[in-house]
Amino acid sequence: MSVTVKEANAALQPLAPALFLERLDPVTALAVGRTYDVSKDGRRILNLKTPPATTADLRSVPRLVLVQNWVEELKRRVPVK
Repeated sequence: MSVTVKEANAALQPLAPALFLERLDPVTALAVGRTYDVSKDGRRILNLKTPPATTADLRSVPRLVLVQNWVEELKRRVPVK
């Protein structure tokens, strides 16, 4: 659940609670640590979710490739004279 809070007359007034997530994601619910983050302005939330189960749906899921230690690999592949 989430609640919007307004300020009026130097006091905080909570509005009616609203549904935040329909259900917990089964994989991220068991994750260690946070599976979400809030933007600095507090208006957006990034939440990790389990990808769709079917292969047709998997083609529509954007992929992220993280390359670590790429400088070392570059030095190994392109030796400096």
